[in-house]
Amino acid sequence: MGIIKKKKTKLALVGSSTFVGTLVTAASIWYLSQAKRTNSVNLDLRDPQMKIQKGDLDLNNANPSVTDQNIPKIIKIVDEVKPPEPKPTPTPSIPKPPEVKPEPLPKPKPPVVTPIPTPVPKPPVEKPKPKENEEIKVTHNKRKINIFGVDVEVDVEESAKRVYNPSDVQKGITNVKPYYSEIAFKITNVEVTDELIKANMEHAKQGLNHNFDKSIKDLPEEDTEKFKFKEHLRNNRLWFEKQYFKFRDFINKQMQNDNLVNWFKEEDKQYYWDKIKPMKIESIDDEIKRLVLIYPRLDMSKFNKLSQNAESYLRKGLTASEDNVFINENGEIDSRSFSPFPGSNSTFERIRRDNEEKRVFGFPSKIDDWKRAPDTVLQGNYPGWTKTEISPNNDERFKDLGINNSDGIKIHELKREKEEVGKLNKGIVITIDFANEAGYQKTRQIIKQLKEKNIDVTSYRFLNVGKIDANQKMGEIVQELPDTLPQLEVFFESTNTDALKYLENKNIKELSLITTGNSLRDEWTINPFALKKVEWVNTVDYNVSSDYSKWQRIATRITFDTIGFDQEDEDKGRINDGLRMVYFVRNNEPFFQGGFGPGLSPDHKEGENSWPLGLDLSKIKTRKSLRGLIFNDELKPSNGKRMLKRLTLYNNSNVFEIDAEELNNAQFDGIMITQQPQMPRTKIFFSNHATRNVRVTMKKGQMLTEQGYRNLKILLDYGEGLDPRQVKSENIPELVSFLQNHGLIVETSSEDNEYN
Repeated sequence: MGIIKKKKTKLALVGSSTFVGTLVTAASIWYLSQAKRTNSVNLDLRDPQMKIQKGDLDLNNANPSVTDQNIPKIIKIVDEVKPPEPKPTPTPSIPKPPEVKPEPLPKPKPPVVTPIPTPVPKPPVEKPKPKENEEIKVTHNKRKINIFGVDVEVDVEESAKRVYNPSDVQKGITNVKPYYSEIAFKITNVEVTDELIKANMEHAKQGLNHNFDKSIKDLPEEDTEKFKFKEHLRNNRLWFEKQYFKFRDFINKQMQNDNLVNWFKEEDKQYYWDKIKPMKIESIDDEIKRLVLIYPRLDMSKFNKLSQNAESYLRKGLTASEDNVFINENGEIDSRSFSPFPGSNSTFERIRRDNEEKRVFGFPSKIDDWKRAPDTVLQGNYPGWTKTEISPNNDERFKDLGINNSDGIKIHELKREKEEVGKLNKGIVITIDFANEAGYQKTRQIIKQLKEKNIDVTSYRFLNVGKIDANQKMGEIVQELPDTLPQLEVFFESTNTDALKYLENKNIKELSLITTGNSLRDEWTINPFALKKVEWVNTVDYNVSSDYSKWQRIATRITFDTIGFDQEDEDKGRINDGLRMVYFVRNNEPFFQGGFGPGLSPDHKEGENSWPLGLDLSKIKTRKSLRGLIFNDELKPSNGKRMLKRLTLYNNSNVFEIDAEELNNAQFDGIMITQQPQMPRTKIFFSNHATRNVRVTMKKGQMLTEQGYRNLKILLDYGEGLDPRQVKSENIPELVSFLQNHGLIVETSSEDNEYN
């Protein structure tokens, strides 16, 4: 019985399944016939590569399957489907409109419209614009200038003023008051006269002395109990060697045949035979000692001829540089470097102009004295200006500000010693010490009150910013500053300069960014939009050097070799505008040239200028790469492209996750500097400084390309803390195989939270 029941059950199951199968088949045929009638197919398939895009497939011989592969297209049958009566019904209605055939006449007009696309090539006409920018209009003329007291006629060449591109002006990324670096004329030829040669020689001779006479005048010729020459030399070696190289070639050559004696003063010629000739020379120390004995006995009037080299430079408008003057082996005055005539020295003329016109408290410059020293910068003093302290309690303008002597807030009046018409001759300067908590807390309110009272403040100086707290809140204070301010000086004691971004809409004539720490740190970063309405960033004052002990507190201007952007810049889609501002539009200004300075024509050949080598994108959490950023000059291709030495990206995990589609467009390979050797090495940093791996995903469904791999390799090779041989990957066989075939050790994972 049990067996019979089982058989019945099986028969029932077979029968029911046959019945169900028949129903499914019938339903499918009905559904497909309905689909053909309506000519619309609504399919929901999992494989995106196997969509039935048209209703032209022969399903009669198709096998039931979850895919749509290998279904033949209907070719002839389609013709048979058209004849059915449903379509003839519309055809009878079509003959009725023939009477309206006059209307089709306008249809030929569209062909007349089709030729219109031919003007589309007109956009390329815009390409000549870059050529217009590249043309440097030059004028040639003659002028008279005074060189060392001699009037000289020279041929000069002057370049036309730099012109901003209208689109850059519209974007607001040009200087609100155009800045020109090339303001000096270029001398192409000089009418060299005997008078000029003589004046040039006398000028050069000053470089041969430089207090040499005074320095060696009282030195004993022989060692004594209290004086040992070699010990004295050791303590002043650099200075002595500098003097030695000015005469070395001359002395060595002239002593070969004892002709040196003819260059001695008449009364000292015997000294040559008695002392100089017999000297034993075994080292450079002995040669320096010999020079010390020779120099005061030379007849300097006999050095009265310029070398051919020096005279050729003189005809080009260049004079011997005092520090590098030397006497060649023939006894002629020569130099290892040459300086332009006054008015044609492009660097000095720019600095002179900046000191006199761009500074709020301007002053004249000399070729050897054009910058404020560190202590002068710290104290806020200027040559040609008198500073007087104002007591807030005794001045009606500041009486009710609540400033106490212990607040670290000082008010001064600066007054020009010799008034100049049309220029600022006095101004109020308020200095606030941010390390003084009491004064710091009052700062915003004081600025607000002064604005409400319409009291003109010429300058605000903020000292010790970030000294007691690297993240000291300064943004609210910067926001409170007047919309128009002649001068702002900020002394940073930490590299956090975020608050400067609030300067974006404030018109500032002069901005000085100073530190008493290391002014050359790569971490010094600025958002270029902070300088949008700043006319001039002070790059003239003292810049760090080895002249001072590392223990001294030296105020020096900061060199910003890194630019950075904020999330709001990404949201507004304006990062490329900021890059263009720095790399090309305002790149003729010294501040935007990073640490290496200008090229030979900073106003017209921006591509030859240097630029900040770092880019900080760590404040933009959504950005994983350089994708979409523009590093070349699209309006002037001859400027080439800018490349990076340092890049910082946001990450908050020990694994940096990046999609293959992002890597394919990351630009690491084309923008990061990889040429070897590298000193220092190119680096890609992560904001958390704790990233140890990169994980490649395919969430966007795109496979990693060869270009994407090259970008990944740069990321691995130069990423801080990363192993260049190892990478994590989403567990997708195709991706894993691709990475392994390129020699990488791949660790697969499918769970995102395993490393978060």
